[in-house]
Amino acid sequence: MNDDAPSLPIESGTTLVQVLAPVVALMVLVAIGVGVTVLGSSSIADGVEVQPYAIVTVEDLPAKVGFNKQDALLGLSFRSTGGPSMAWEDLTITLTVLDDADEVLLEEERCLPPQLGEAVESGGVGAADVRINEIVASNDNGLQDEHGDYDDWLELYNPGASEMDLSGWSLTDAYEEYMAGGKTGFTFGSGTTVPPGGYLIVWADGEAAEGDLHTNFRLKSEGEMLTLLDPQNDVHQNVTWGALSSSVSYAAVPDGSINFQVDQTPTPSRTNGVLSGEDINPESAPGSMGTGCIVVQDNEDDVWMFNEPVRLMEDGVDLCGTGTSFPVCYIQLAITHRDMVVLHETATIGIT
Repeated sequence: MNDDAPSLPIESGTTLVQVLAPVVALMVLVAIGVGVTVLGSSSIADGVEVQPYAIVTVEDLPAKVGFNKQDALLGLSFRSTGGPSMAWEDLTITLTVLDDADEVLLEEERCLPPQLGEAVESGGVGAADVRINEIVASNDNGLQDEHGDYDDWLELYNPGASEMDLSGWSLTDAYEEYMAGGKTGFTFGSGTTVPPGGYLIVWADGEAAEGDLHTNFRLKSEGEMLTLLDPQNDVHQNVTWGALSSSVSYAAVPDGSINFQVDQTPTPSRTNGVLSGEDINPESAPGSMGTGCIVVQDNEDDVWMFNEPVRLMEDGVDLCGTGTSFPVCYIQLAITHRDMVVLHETATIGIT
C-alpha cells in the first residue's frame, strides 16, 4: 500500500461502489487514451484499497489479409498496477467474430497462450534420433539470438524418449564441396544434446565465434539444400527448399516427418503442428497447430511483460475469412485475469 497516496473522505452510509466510482472513471479514461497519469494501486481511505488492474491497449494490424488461416488479427500490449508482468496461466483471452451485419460467426473463441506447444509434446517415444525440423532462412523480426540479433536459424528435433547426443555430428549447406574438402562444415561440440521429445535451435548466421550453436554458414532465402551428417560423415538427412520470404519458416508437419511445408508463423522450440488430437482441428492449414487462435510472442515464455507487444493470430483455422471488401470481419475482445480487473477495448473492432 502506498502511504503517500491521497485518500478520499468517506461519509457515513457511503457504499464501496460509490467510493470506487471515481477510480473506475479514471481507469476508463486511461483505457480510452485520455491523458491521465496512473500512479499505481493506492489507498483511497483507511481500510479501503483499490484492486490491482491492468489496461490492455489494442492495435489493429492492417496487413491482415494475406495468408488464409494464418493471419495476424490484433496486436496487444498492457500496463498494470499489479506488477511488471502477468502469467499466461492467469489470463483468458477470447474473441467473438461477427460479420458486417452483426451476425455472430464465431462466439468466444479462446486464444491459447504461447506455451501451448509444451502441452502437446509427447516427451518422446522410442530410440533417440535427430531430425531437421524447421528452417528460417530470412529472419527480419522474429526470434533473436543471445546477442539480440535476428539471425537465420534451424531447429533440430529428437522424437525419442532419451537424450540425443550430437557430439561429432555436422551440418553443411554445400554438401558436394564439403565432401570434396573444398569447404568446411559446422560440427557440434562434445556434449551437445537434444532433450527427449525436445528441440535445439542452431543459429545459421555465419558467425561461429558467437557461440557453440552458431554455424560457419548462413542459409539462403532463395533456396538451397541443408545436410545433416553423422560422426562417420554419412548423410542422415537432406532438406531442400525453394525461395522463402522474410520471417516465414519451412517446417516439418508433424514434427520429425518428411512432409515439409511453408509456415507463416514459425514455432521455434515448439511443435510445428499435428494432424489431429485434442483441441486440434484436422482441417487446419499446414504448419500450424490448428487450434483456431493463438497468442504469439517474439520470445515465448510463460509471462506477458509490461509494454511487450503480442499478436493474436489465426492458427490454421480461418476465423475471419478473406476477401476484397474491408473490413473483412469484426471482432469483440474479452480478457479476464484470475486476480486483477482488466480494462480493454470493448467496442467492435473492424479487421482489415
